[in-house]
Amino acid sequence: MRAVLKFGASVIGTAPVAQEVLREARERFPDLDLQVSIGTIPENILALNRRALDVVYAYLPFDSPRTPRYLRLGVIEHLLAIPERHRLASMEWVPREELVNERFVIGSKGLNPPAAEEVFRSLFGTSLPPNPVETSDAGTNRFKPVSEGVGIGVVGFPMEALLPIRGVVYRRVADPSPTIEYGFLWFDDSPSPALPAFVEFAREIARKNPPPANGRFGARDLVSDRTG
Repeated sequence: MRAVLKFGASVIGTAPVAQEVLREARERFPDLDLQVSIGTIPENILALNRRALDVVYAYLPFDSPRTPRYLRLGVIEHLLAIPERHRLASMEWVPREELVNERFVIGSKGLNPPAAEEVFRSLFGTSLPPNPVETSDAGTNRFKPVSEGVGIGVVGFPMEALLPIRGVVYRRVADPSPTIEYGFLWFDDSPSPALPAFVEFAREIARKNPPPANGRFGARDLVSDRTG
């Protein structure tokens, strides 16, 4: 009988190293029945606490009734999606003080409140932008207000591709690099006998893919100006 491992993936996407683990685990463990379910990270963490899931993808920080084990896999750098004709579009690196009076297009924090607040703290030092403009759009649709000049957006790179959207350019924030850490959560008393080998395999993949020391991905990976 094949061993079952139930994995909780994020509805808003999974970062590259985590994707590599899932992809290569199917080849490394051909007898593993890797069952991937998709939900919000808070929902997945609650399922992990109930042992309905064996491993979940998450960002730091996270909320959990009990404290699970954590394996760091990498970091995501926050870039700015800026209206093409905005004054900040002429800058290669945007100082944080230039963001204080700007309007920021934000989606629902309900998908992952602790991580959303961490993103904002890394940019503004507060749990919300000073001038938030809420949108119900998700995914790439949330950049439509940016293209219309409503405000600035945030992109999680390299998890999110820098898509060529008409009227939008991408810029980096000046040092220190605004980042968020991601990894896997689990409990040692998971009912899956495949868990120890899977976690060790994830450690192996993480060692092969160390994040950049300064949190910034190489210039060859980043096209700083993509207009449609």
